[in-house]
Amino acid sequence: MLNKLKPGRGIGYQKILIFCVILILTIIFIYSSFLLNSPSETIRFKEEIYLRDRKIKVSTRVNIDEVIRNLSEIDINIFKRCTPHFKDSKLIPWERICSPHMMFLPANKSNNITALISFPGSGNTWMRQIIEEATGIYTGAIYCDKGLKRAGFLGEGISSTSVLAIKTHAHNSRSMKNSKREYDSVLFLIRNPHDAIVAETNRRWTHNHTDIAVRDKIRNYTNWSKLVTALAELWETTLRTWLKHDIPVLVVRYEDLESDLLNQMKRILTFLQVPYTEEKLDCVFNTKKDTFKRNHIIEDEKKYDYYFYTLELRKTVKTVINNVKPLFTEFGISNYE
Repeated sequence: MLNKLKPGRGIGYQKILIFCVILILTIIFIYSSFLLNSPSETIRFKEEIYLRDRKIKVSTRVNIDEVIRNLSEIDINIFKRCTPHFKDSKLIPWERICSPHMMFLPANKSNNITALISFPGSGNTWMRQIIEEATGIYTGAIYCDKGLKRAGFLGEGISSTSVLAIKTHAHNSRSMKNSKREYDSVLFLIRNPHDAIVAETNRRWTHNHTDIAVRDKIRNYTNWSKLVTALAELWETTLRTWLKHDIPVLVVRYEDLESDLLNQMKRILTFLQVPYTEEKLDCVFNTKKDTFKRNHIIEDEKKYDYYFYTLELRKTVKTVINNVKPLFTEFGISNYE
């Protein structure tokens, strides 16, 4: 009699075990859904980074409700679509010492919309970091770069009056028109095309804004000559397009940011009509000068001209520089050699 009951008991135990597994999985699913939809949802960022050549770990949590409280419904939807799942998120790659409490501006039609323009590889990301740390206000972008979003640029994808400036690489009239954006002013960041082209090529290879490609890989690239020619022409087109725009334009040279950061920050913030304090600028200068810039591919960037460029390629880049000399003179910009 007992032997006849054993198979039944076995089946019963199996059913109970399966039921328990299903119940546990259901609880986990419901709890995960609750976390994703909870009004107190947070995103955790965690990653090892290099700060002033020293490997450190930084960790923080971002409260979504607090971040988006000033955004319109449209921007909130954009923000959520452009936000990586919190389990996949990484750490903000710099400590927000100067502006630990970041914010979006309240949506207001009277706010100016400023385009942050640059040729790729000109230090746009570094410029955004400087602006955000000096003001405590997010910058935006017409793109949704989830890598930058994970890096702490929470304005990615936002292109409204809720951000202080909007990143775009639109380089000609057609792309400007297609972007369907109307800007009130332009903050134009330029860089020596020799260096910008190498930096942009590095970014394309690494798919990252801070990683470094092997320098020989760039120099020995089969289509390097064609790429340099195409990017040099694009650099010129970008300048011609935006420096002839009939709205207020402030031109900032990447090289001047490196050599005279404090005064350049004052120029930028005055142009953006944002109040600032000397204490805040000193904080940014002392703590953020090198935190989000790529490590140099080679020790001396002045060697770019000779390491990556043949005589013929140097002539190609020199030609586009000479082509825009009149614009440099008009805007009082120190010319590149």
